[in-house]
Amino acid sequence: MDNRAPGLRGLPRRQRWRYVALAGTLALGVFLAVNLAPVVVGLLTADTATQVQKEAEREADGRLPPFTAEVAYESYGASGTNFPDGTSIVLDRVLTADEQTRLTSLDFRDERFHQKVWELLEPLGARVVTLPSKVVGAPPGKGNSARTFQLRLHSDRARELSIVDLRATVEECSPPTARTVVSFASGGSAAIQGVVWYLASGVVVPLISDEDAPHAGEPFFRYHQIDLGDGASPGALRVESVADKESCSWHVDATYTDTEGTHGPVRHDGKPFSTEAVPQNPHLRFQVDLGLSGGLPWLCSGAVATGRCTFTPST
Repeated sequence: MDNRAPGLRGLPRRQRWRYVALAGTLALGVFLAVNLAPVVVGLLTADTATQVQKEAEREADGRLPPFTAEVAYESYGASGTNFPDGTSIVLDRVLTADEQTRLTSLDFRDERFHQKVWELLEPLGARVVTLPSKVVGAPPGKGNSARTFQLRLHSDRARELSIVDLRATVEECSPPTARTVVSFASGGSAAIQGVVWYLASGVVVPLISDEDAPHAGEPFFRYHQIDLGDGASPGALRVESVADKESCSWHVDATYTDTEGTHGPVRHDGKPFSTEAVPQNPHLRFQVDLGLSGGLPWLCSGAVATGRCTFTPST
């Protein structure tokens, strides 16, 4: 021991062992401090680090759009589905005499009549406008044409949120541009299950459109909400947007709630939606006369250049 610790020479043996024990204790303390300090510090700061990470994830989650909106328009004609009663097909140009004759030569008794009409008109730039559905409490005289689609709402946020209001905000309206209208006779429109917006009425809240549903004709979100986020399946609504004498473009604005309160209105990403009005007195109008009231099966008005019509005065 004297060679290993020469400074202890001359001290009594008991005292020398005390110094050795003290030195060992100090060395062990230094070893433990150097090696265990990070562990202790980690344990002491673990809760803080977890909280910081959760806060960072929460902020990143909050930067995601609260919802995305996808629209799937109902398709007819090309899909083999007949047009509903009261449907109008509109074009921004006048049909030529040859195109008029080809149209009025189609026989409505042919099982592919609807498809053949669409196959003729769709390449010419035709668009489909449907008749508004019957809705309890609908504003009188506030719509002559409609566009129906599936509105699907989805959220990538980890937190749950609920859409509690969804409004159509009209951007602008303008006179209809269609010059040719081809119509299918109407036996009266039926109710649909979903919501309806009357773009020209000033009523921008969605109304319950199914006349057999509870609270028909009342604001949809007075009784319902759409839950999104946290991996929830997309919420879907069948939406009918109704135009009157003018075609309108519009946006969807949503108000939603989450654990932090109520937010919005928040506008959907993307281009505005559009709903087209049917002109009251187009340059050309063709309508199938399913009643065959003593004449040719097509009722026509305007500057028609074919003789295969039963002519009616313009309204």
